[in-house]
Amino acid sequence: MFMNGAGDSNIIFGDGLDNDIGKGIQNEQFDILVANPPYSVSAFKSHLKLKNNQLSLLNLITNNGGEIEVLFCERIAQLLKSGGIGAVILPSSILSNDSTSYTGARELLLQEFFIHAIVNLGSKTFGATGTNTVILFLEKMKYPPKQINFAKYHARAIFNKAELNIGMIKMFINAI
Repeated sequence: MFMNGAGDSNIIFGDGLDNDIGKGIQNEQFDILVANPPYSVSAFKSHLKLKNNQLSLLNLITNNGGEIEVLFCERIAQLLKSGGIGAVILPSSILSNDSTSYTGARELLLQEFFIHAIVNLGSKTFGATGTNTVILFLEKMKYPPKQINFAKYHARAIFNKAELNIGMIKMFINAI
């Protein structure tokens, strides 16, 4: 980034799930956030040591669960300022898996962000992992959305022949 004129950027190395005021990691302090969190880390909950942060989605993951990526969805919502933008690389299963934790993550994303784009990277982007991945381009909402906005957004997507998954259709129906 320095070579491209961004020498004054504040790039922080630390535990992305916890607040660390000494390193400047605290809620609603970031204008831009780019993340490529770990995915599918089995039984990570027993090793997770959050000292200064609470993550509600953690309660939706079983003790043996490996969906650590859903916590990063919540963490991005915590860290970004209103109007802040983010890009996060996630397994594509976060968009369609019907587990409680993935459903909770999708609900959180739709309540907290305008999703400007979803880019499908496919399974060969990260070499040997074989994981299908997507990039979500997000903007944190300044105010929680009203139900009518959900209905307008999804109706527009339907009329523009956008591909909708079953979760989006259910949200559209529930919004009206």
